[in-house]
Amino acid sequence: MTVAVDRHPDVEYRRVGTSSLHLDVYRPRDADGALPAVVYLHGGGWARGARTDHAEHRLVPVAASGLVVVSASYRFSSTALWPAQLEDVLAAIAHVVEHAATYGADPARVGLWGASAGGHLALMAALSTDRPPITAAVAWFAPTDLVALQTDPVDPGAVTPPFAAGRAAPTTPPEAALVGATAAGRRLDALRYASPVAHVRPGAPPLLLVTGSRDAMMPSSQARRLLPPLEAAGVEHQLLVVDGATHEDPAFHTPAVLGAVSGWLSARRDH
Repeated sequence: MTVAVDRHPDVEYRRVGTSSLHLDVYRPRDADGALPAVVYLHGGGWARGARTDHAEHRLVPVAASGLVVVSASYRFSSTALWPAQLEDVLAAIAHVVEHAATYGADPARVGLWGASAGGHLALMAALSTDRPPITAAVAWFAPTDLVALQTDPVDPGAVTPPFAAGRAAPTTPPEAALVGATAAGRRLDALRYASPVAHVRPGAPPLLLVTGSRDAMMPSSQARRLLPPLEAAGVEHQLLVVDGATHEDPAFHTPAVLGAVSGWLSARRDH
């Protein structure tokens, strides 16, 4: 049976100077009680993209599974340097908690989910802060070590996704632009501080890392770099590798992958 999902768009959650940041709320229609919520963050190299990207294939199915999905915009690196994006994410989380009753969400069960640059933001919010109520996080094909991003080897058989085919590489790598560097190899301390691998701590929320095996834009080694520190810190985690998938591949929209996301974010954990 298909579950209808109601969408409430264009809710302002933050004003920063002349910038107005908005979010969209997706909730399964006729669901009873307070549902677990997840703040979703889109990709785009911290410089482009929209909170509505892939909504029908990604956000709606997860909402239909029984979650309140809140897709939030954030400031781009062209207008605000790091850590402005993290500040926006934390503000979105605070908004969801404050307005949980309005959205039919449980304020004590708020997760994070992001893709690519949005996955990086989800990881940073989960790892670098100890603010409740972040209960779990999911990162799809996300950078975890910004210092190593330009030198990590490409996976065997990696495929450039159709949306990036023929696109010229930016003169400044996106992660460099994020921290205000003008070229690769500059501002390494800032890149290191903006990397999830530098912030793993005991007591961090459970993390699900999802990556493709043939991603020419984000090698699977980036996800794997996070595994040893998570293990050492005793943080619950799983790595899911989608065989044959490249960046933003439709394979991530299959019931198996979306079901893993929903299950991870809605699971009740007593430890």
